[in-house]
Amino acid sequence: MSGEAHRVGSARFHISGPDHAALLQWRTRLEAVGPGELEQALDIALRDILPPDELLVIDRLEVDLGEFAADEFDLPRLTSATREALHRQAIHAIRRPDVPIQPPADSHAGAAEGHPAYRVRLSRSANAVLMTYLATGQLDRAAPFTDLAALYEALEITSATLEAFRHLLITGTMLMRRAALLRLYATAPRNVAQALMTGGFPDLPTAVRADDDLRSSRLEARPVDYKRQSSRLEQVIDDTLAKLDTEHPSSAVAEEPRTENPEFQSLSGALPCANAGLVLLHPFLRPYFEGTGLMREGVFAGSRERIIASRMLHFIATGETSHEEPDLVIPRLLCNVPDERPVLPIDGLDPEHIAEAQRMLVAAIDAWEGIGHATPDGIRETFLQRPGVLRGSSDALQLTIERSGIDILLDRLPWALSLVKLPWMPAPLKVDWS
Repeated sequence: MSGEAHRVGSARFHISGPDHAALLQWRTRLEAVGPGELEQALDIALRDILPPDELLVIDRLEVDLGEFAADEFDLPRLTSATREALHRQAIHAIRRPDVPIQPPADSHAGAAEGHPAYRVRLSRSANAVLMTYLATGQLDRAAPFTDLAALYEALEITSATLEAFRHLLITGTMLMRRAALLRLYATAPRNVAQALMTGGFPDLPTAVRADDDLRSSRLEARPVDYKRQSSRLEQVIDDTLAKLDTEHPSSAVAEEPRTENPEFQSLSGALPCANAGLVLLHPFLRPYFEGTGLMREGVFAGSRERIIASRMLHFIATGETSHEEPDLVIPRLLCNVPDERPVLPIDGLDPEHIAEAQRMLVAAIDAWEGIGHATPDGIRETFLQRPGVLRGSSDALQLTIERSGIDILLDRLPWALSLVKLPWMPAPLKVDWS
């Protein structure tokens, strides 16, 4: 679900019926419902559970709907039955946003075992989630915001927000300061960036320039001089950092010089991620990166090339040249991009890199026996754009990918998929696509 709707990663309905044929008919009708319609029905069912300023975030929802005749299926009936099942389990009784919702052991309603749910308050969540995003480029898994626009819309800049922002910049290393400012200036509405800088650091001159060209969200609106925009944004950040470091020297220990083989950050809990199916292409990534000049002999040419590579992986999965950084969890992982290196669509992508990406997808299709007459766009939609959940730490990561009926074709892959270990990754990635 998106925006400020309740977030449900996946939903499973348990029903009983007069016979097997009726159950199959009911399932067929459910599968025919559009994803948007089903999301709306679930949101209506969940809306009665909590006050309007709070939302539920659930990895996997299981609901026991009781007995259903095949001809009783429609969205209003599904909504009503779901609402009744959730009320029976008293999900509304959970008071603290950081306490997982634990359904009774003998029930199928609520969050499935091992897949906790969280209750979050919008305003409180937005302030905390923003600081996480500025520091890491990720949106907290328990947050109700699936995009940055919804996050900034819900943000209430209070004294606590300003204090958290000050703490982030004062205690962060220079690399982290630069990353936080780049994310703020490139993604936040101008009034938000100004309010945080002037409210958090009233002793500094205003550092945010009133220039719409610095808004990455406008990149698709009109032709952009990417080189000029990137240079201007870097100058704004350089000016801000110089003033900030003079008045408020960082209290953090100076960062160690990074090699060109950094270590992907450890995760706390589980992290939902888009385009998890990109791992399917792991045998083709090194040849692609070396063919485009982003990598030489298994080593990225530099941090800039590493970032470009992760952006290209997003294009390979979606066909889109623009993106939001929280959507790049898997590309960042496969390119081993650390948190303090923002991956933002400030520069344009090289047309030759795009053309080579298309050729790489065709090569992968040709190598996949039995895939038929698939096209790059078909592979993107059926396999690459698959949601997943990433768990673990930098030395023991596991990616669980959502299944689909077409995944029977994975049995015909001529390469292994359960373990992904690229030469520049610090540790193997275990993949559960079964």
